[in-house]
Amino acid sequence: MAETERNHGGYNPNSQEHWFPPGTSGNPSGRKKGTVYVAEWMKMLSESKRRELEAIALDEDASVSKRLAATTYLTGLTVDVRPRDRLEAVREVCDRTTGKAPQYQTVDIPQISDAVRVVEDIRRQLGAEDE
Repeated sequence: MAETERNHGGYNPNSQEHWFPPGTSGNPSGRKKGTVYVAEWMKMLSESKRRELEAIALDEDASVSKRLAATTYLTGLTVDVRPRDRLEAVREVCDRTTGKAPQYQTVDIPQISDAVRVVEDIRRQLGAEDE
């Protein structure tokens, strides 16, 4: 038995028979109507009072994403939680409601003329070796 069949119960995730044809979506019906993700709950719960958040966090009938959003807010508000955990909760709320802060990087790109010169030097060296 092949290694992939043994690990996946006969299913080989790398087999082309399981690939979607080009131009076909892996989720053709999209997300179900009424589905609300954590980030959306974060935005909707942003004006909620502490007692409301506590009730949502304990509500077993509420969706997991709604309870997670409420719990994250509560972690950021709770004083007896470690400062690092509070900071992580606040960062999570900010990232999910306003988006992550852009991170800019400076990249030095050598001048094209420098690159052309290097390529010409290499060609000369290779040409000299052929002679």
